[in-house]
Amino acid sequence: MGDCKKCGSTDVLTTYVKQGKLINSSSNTALDDEFTSSSEYDYCFKLTAKKEHLHKHCRNCQFDWNENVINTG
Repeated sequence: MGDCKKCGSTDVLTTYVKQGKLINSSSNTALDDEFTSSSEYDYCFKLTAKKEHLHKHCRNCQFDWNENVINTG
């Protein structure tokens, strides 16, 4: 469950990201996917979370990815 999708390491940092949270206020590139939306702002892009999700970061190979939050309700 917590294994890196790239290298298989179990040393993965997981962060909960709430819907609408500002992820990056000065990105050089636009990113529009299932989890993130971008808007142009003064020669850079502002990235915000479209929906709540888990951001995962592998401490071994530095790979980043997002996953849906598991609904246990």
